[in-house]
Amino acid sequence: RRYLEAVSDYDEVIRLSPNDANAYRSRGKTKKELGRVEEAKLDLRKAFDLAEMAGNEELKAEIIKELS
Repeated sequence: RRYLEAVSDYDEVIRLSPNDANAYRSRGKTKKELGRVEEAKLDLRKAFDLAEMAGNEELKAEIIKELS
């Protein structure tokens, strides 16, 4: 149940700040815990793209680990 609440919270963060790579990453990780693997991958890929645009190499490396 807490995972579902967390997804809802991340939805709101993303609505307010659509370029927040960490919010997409966190929502992706949470969806993965819920077994929503394909949705999780989409969020993690979006997080990767946003981190790449921001030049955040550390975050990109973390996301790559989560995608594998």
